[in-house]
Amino acid sequence: MDTAYVDLARALVGSREAPAKLVRSSWAVLGGSRAGRLAFSAMISRIIPYTGSIGPSVERLDDGVAEIRMRDRPALRNHLQSLHAAALFNLVEVTANLAATSRMPDDCRFIVASMRIEYVKKARGDILARAYVPPITSNERRELPIEVTLTDPSGEVVTRGHVLTLLGPARS
Repeated sequence: MDTAYVDLARALVGSREAPAKLVRSSWAVLGGSRAGRLAFSAMISRIIPYTGSIGPSVERLDDGVAEIRMRDRPALRNHLQSLHAAALFNLVEVTANLAATSRMPDDCRFIVASMRIEYVKKARGDILARAYVPPITSNERRELPIEVTLTDPSGEVVTRGHVLTLLGPARS
C-alpha cells in the first residue's frame, strides 16, 4: 500500500473535524484508488474497533450510497460454517451509518435507535452490503429509516437490515 495513503489515514484518525465531515473529506481523498480505499477501510476499523473485527472493506461511499464488502473467513463463521449472525448485524450497522454520514450536514449527529434483521438464507462467501440514504438537509431532530441489503457472491439476498437512526444537532 502506498505509504502516503497510510500517513494520511493516520493523520485523519487524530483529526478534530466533525465526524461526518471527517468521513466525507477522508473518502474524497482516499476513495479514488484501491490503495486509498484500503487505507480508508483501515481508518474506519481503527476508529471503531468493534466494527473493525469484521474487516469491512468500503468500496463505495457517495451520494448517500454505501457499499461495503465483508470477506468470508473462519473467524466470522458459526458452527454451521456460515457467516455468524452477529457479523452480518455488524455489517448492516456500519453500512447504514456510513451511508447516513455521507449525507449529513457538518452540524448534525446521529445514533442508532433500533435495528431489525431478517436472515433470509445462510450467508457464505464474501458479502456485499448496500444502503442508500436520501439527502439530509438539516440537523433537525428526526428519525431516519435506512434499509440495508446483504448479498452473497451470486447476488442472492442473504440478509435485510432495517436501521432506525435518530438525527439531531451536534454538540457545540
